[in-house]
Amino acid sequence: MYYDFKVKIPAEKGKIYTRTIKGVVYINYEYERVYKPDKKYNIPKRTTIGKQCEDDPTMMYP
Repeated sequence: MYYDFKVKIPAEKGKIYTRTIKGVVYINYEYERVYKPDKKYNIPKRTTIGKQCEDDPTMMYP
């Protein structure tokens, strides 16, 4: 992670998810869903794109 600058968290509906691990909020982007016909549900493919700033919840460190 680069801590020298901040960027705004993208406002893409249904694609941006937050996940808290040990008190740190990570921003995840969902880029694909894979359907399993034998189990009849989707499995999302996500990757971490940043870490939420502690002082400003609308910004993140990429």
